[in-house]
Amino acid sequence: MARPIFDLGSGVASMMGVDATDVLQRVLVDSSGRTLSIVSGTQSGGTVSPILVDSAGRVIIGARRAATYVGSTTITPAATPTDIFLIAGPSSGNPIEVYGFRISAVSGGAAIAFVAARWIKRSADNTGGTRVAVTAVPYLSTDSAARATIFRYTANPAGLGATVGDVWTEWIVIPSATASPVAPVEYWFTGRDPDDLRPVTLRSTAEVLAFNLGGTGMPAATQFAITAILEEP
Repeated sequence: MARPIFDLGSGVASMMGVDATDVLQRVLVDSSGRTLSIVSGTQSGGTVSPILVDSAGRVIIGARRAATYVGSTTITPAATPTDIFLIAGPSSGNPIEVYGFRISAVSGGAAIAFVAARWIKRSADNTGGTRVAVTAVPYLSTDSAARATIFRYTANPAGLGATVGDVWTEWIVIPSATASPVAPVEYWFTGRDPDDLRPVTLRSTAEVLAFNLGGTGMPAATQFAITAILEEP
């Protein structure tokens, strides 16, 4: 069934669905009901190949759905951690788009702890410290290896890359191993629908996105579990 999405600011409605012949259809109409464009694509082997055409049926753009990757790991951070997880942009080719993440934590301490965590966009990579590569696993087995590089830190970087700014800040609850479970933190930079906002985009190796804990002391035996979702158009 088609799914309408309304943008009240511009008066444009978007409706998406699959027709009787298994063809993906998306129609954009203005506030007067006039068709602005139609996106049509075929579903084959799990890949959607959309084609954008105007109301007269003329092709405007053709594109393949972006390759999707997930980087997921557990981390035992330093006692007073700064950056513990980092995604670096590509050395060449199309940019990397980071869509969202999921984070949870647990400690061996006797009480619940709270720590202010941030995702920071940097204009340079970190230097020094001890970091281990995290595999970016493709959702589709026929996709090529990811151009993004992902790392987890077990010892703080000696030098942090220049900060562009925080793209997310939140208090993270770290329960003890014997306390009741705490729901993981999940966030989508694009909003709940991929059409709402742009993802965080990394265009080169000089652009990185880092999960940072601000040097706050951690309870004993703290561990984090982090999963990040990214795409390469």
